[in-house]
Amino acid sequence: MKHIFFPLKCIACQSLISKKYIPYTQSEFICKNCYMLLEQPNKCKRCSKLIVSEKGVCLTCKDVYSDITQIRSLYPYSYPIKQSIARWKYNGVRKYAKGYAELLAQSYKYDPLEIEIDGVIPVPVSKKRFAERGFNQAEDLAKEFAKFTDLPICDILERPIHTKAQSKCENKEERDKNIQGAISLNVNYADKLLKVKQSYRFIIIDDIYTTGSTIEACIKVIRQKYEIADIYVFTVCITT
Repeated sequence: MKHIFFPLKCIACQSLISKKYIPYTQSEFICKNCYMLLEQPNKCKRCSKLIVSEKGVCLTCKDVYSDITQIRSLYPYSYPIKQSIARWKYNGVRKYAKGYAELLAQSYKYDPLEIEIDGVIPVPVSKKRFAERGFNQAEDLAKEFAKFTDLPICDILERPIHTKAQSKCENKEERDKNIQGAISLNVNYADKLLKVKQSYRFIIIDDIYTTGSTIEACIKVIRQKYEIADIYVFTVCITT
């Protein structure tokens, strides 16, 4: 009955969702057409970008930070996902986190990593950015993903220094400089986690993967405290 007064709309393209396709998509958040966009046969299994290959080797993987084991992104950063991310972040449509987390969880379950993951780490935002938006979209996404997968949240990173948005930077060099020193460890949490074991496998969660500057900064900070076996990066979308 509630769907009569509050019809289901796709979080990606905002079209009405036909209830008959929900068993196909296994989601009330995404329409069939946008669900089918997930099926990209030419997507690299390591970097998630469309493969530009030479002798069967993905050429875009060379630009991925060497400590990253795998990037798993649902979509390329283009229409309609680009507009969806903007609504989520700047209009505060927080239910999008649950919808995209559900899709990431489906990917995780249908194509398992076949290793034990020790925790899910959200990319942090500064207190000023949090105050502006009222939430951290990466944290929302990570928490919902953790619920779907029964993985623990490891909120071991914080962002004590406010910087301009990475999207305002013109290139990777500027992004690297902008994020330098802005991320640090949540020391109290990190010390507790360290007592459990010595070598870890983490999933870092964010909404968008662009040049990897922010993720690289996160990994370098994590490595200050932990011996890392594997780092996986899960995002909603990735720039092409």
